[in-house]
Amino acid sequence: MKTKLNFFMPRMILLVLVPFMCLVGSCGSDDNNEMSEPEIGPVTVSFTASTPIVINEGTSAEVTFSNTSTGNSPRYFWAFGEQAIPLAVEVVNRADQTIVYPLIEEEQTVEVVLEARDNNGNVLGTATNTITIPASEVMEEEEEEEELNCSDIIFPNPIRFENGEEFFTFGGASFALVPNPSQTGDNPNDTMVGQITNSGAAFEGSGISLDPPTDFSGDDKRVRLLLFSNVEVPIALQFVEGVNGVRGVEAFATHTGSGWEEIILDYTNATTVFLSPDDPGGEPLVPDGQYGQIVLFIDGPGTTAGDFFIDDIGFCDANSGGDDPDGDDPGDDPVEPVFANPITFENGEEFFTFGGVSFAIVPNPSQTGDNPNDTMVGQITNSGVAFEGSGIDLNPAANFTTDNKLVSVLFFSNVEVPLALQFVQGVNGEREVETFATHTGSGWEEVVFDYNNATTVFLSPDDPGGEPLVPSGEYGQIVLFIDGPGTTSGDFFIDDIGVD
Repeated sequence: MKTKLNFFMPRMILLVLVPFMCLVGSCGSDDNNEMSEPEIGPVTVSFTASTPIVINEGTSAEVTFSNTSTGNSPRYFWAFGEQAIPLAVEVVNRADQTIVYPLIEEEQTVEVVLEARDNNGNVLGTATNTITIPASEVMEEEEEEEELNCSDIIFPNPIRFENGEEFFTFGGASFALVPNPSQTGDNPNDTMVGQITNSGAAFEGSGISLDPPTDFSGDDKRVRLLLFSNVEVPIALQFVEGVNGVRGVEAFATHTGSGWEEIILDYTNATTVFLSPDDPGGEPLVPDGQYGQIVLFIDGPGTTAGDFFIDDIGFCDANSGGDDPDGDDPGDDPVEPVFANPITFENGEEFFTFGGVSFAIVPNPSQTGDNPNDTMVGQITNSGVAFEGSGIDLNPAANFTTDNKLVSVLFFSNVEVPLALQFVQGVNGEREVETFATHTGSGWEEVVFDYNNATTVFLSPDDPGGEPLVPSGEYGQIVLFIDGPGTTSGDFFIDDIGVD
């Protein structure tokens, strides 16, 4: 599993560029002036700005400026305009400059200036570009209009590559699981992704079998995925191996080549797939059944070669959608997660221990109950000593500043035991809190800790805790007690801490 964040979908806004170049030899000079250093030049000053502009969570715009000047200039001075962070810099190279512009309620037109200078500060040439930064409220409206409806979940198990999912390949393509090579754009997360390498052959592709199958029986026919490419390519995603003989379908989209992009394939416009010369497909067909396999073509009929990266196939960031047709179900409202990075033990998260406890990361020993997944879990072994425990440091910190005060944990035990989960190491000196729950001893159970009922933790005989306190800050560490005051010994297993 992965972090479930309440992502805002980044938006891209085009730049308005007004390039200007100045060749030193053509801008006029005073031949009678003495130079304090050997003559430098000629210098042609120019630069470009990245397009489209990257919008970060609807609060700021990020623009990268590239110095494309030619000639011999020892230093350059950049002025990025009002509101820029930073406002200006002076550098001795032509390195790219990535600048942040906070979004305000009105559209901003910003003039950016680049000057080439000698070592005495004399200006050798100047270039000016004008860029347009959108208004913040415009971005918010657009994001609301394009938000993906998650009321019908087509993928019961989205493909997120944290559980070792492997694609099959054919026609020359190859596949590997790799860390996200570019934590930017629509996929800024430090997680595993799928790398698909095209060899340049027509109709090479890749895919994966699905268990359980995908389900198009609901009204929502859209499938979301994240794809990374540095070139513009057409995408085709097929759903095949239909349960009960359902006809295979495909839908198409285009990646613009700007890195990580969210691709939404709309199967209300689906067509049947090619089966044979006698059944070439291409007929409109909106799917309403189940499919046991997907097949992906990146520039299917073409010969584009290279590395592409894929993530979060079928993952919907608002999976809490309800069944109320009027939209009044509380599940329709997205919930801010307490854990920015839930603990799934797929990334080697290690617990510290004390008082006799030991800890290890192991494969799920019982794929049953509330945790049927073949994934890694944490094994906590109690030695039978009172108040032995374990915990982990959190980076980023757990966040209770929102209305959500619930923390979900998957826990395995064969005996009934009380559990206490403490949030400590308050970021700004927040008082440490804990709450309690009971595991019934029936194997894997989802345990939900409600911090609306939290109390302060024991600090000393003079401050024994136990006072009601609903947390509203941030905490850098959790501590778990399994039968804290008791002496229950044995092996327990834990998973998906903070996955909402």
